[in-house]
Amino acid sequence: MRKRVSKTEAIAAVTEIFRAYGYEGATLARLSEATGLGRSSLYHHFPNGKEDMAREAIRYVSEVLSSEIGNVLDRDGTPQEKISEVVVAISAFYEGGANYCLSDVFGLADAIAVVPDGAASLLTELINALAGLAEEAGHPRDLARRRAEACVIDIQGSLVLSRALHDKGPFQRAMAGVPKKLLS
Repeated sequence: MRKRVSKTEAIAAVTEIFRAYGYEGATLARLSEATGLGRSSLYHHFPNGKEDMAREAIRYVSEVLSSEIGNVLDRDGTPQEKISEVVVAISAFYEGGANYCLSDVFGLADAIAVVPDGAASLLTELINALAGLAEEAGHPRDLARRRAEACVIDIQGSLVLSRALHDKGPFQRAMAGVPKKLLS
């Protein structure tokens, strides 16, 4: 007999399978094993199958990352202190480069086809948060936005590189450079 799994627990498990195997590699067998749910229970939680699971995974990642960054942004402190804390939060979220980004593992085409606004929304939120911190530090809006975009390019690119090389170093170096890139 399978255990009772909440939808939230199922979404967290599904997210990890998508991170590990991508959209195409996230087979129903893997999803079922990770969640502890049989196929019928998976379809009960996710009536449109993998498409619903992908949407929920992107939403889940967006909510968790937004919450982590939002918690930092809501605290008192200087922009420099907040940026350092955001770097720590992002690093923790990606487990120092061990966890992959969904927009990378889905493949951009898959992510856009399945969740048209999902990857864009997630990346836009991160850019806006970083740009807001750069503005708070005194940079004009357009410069703050360009610097935030450059940071997100570094973060996302380093996640891809870390995955391809099986080495967390590129991600960790990119994260260490975010404060300087954003504020200098």
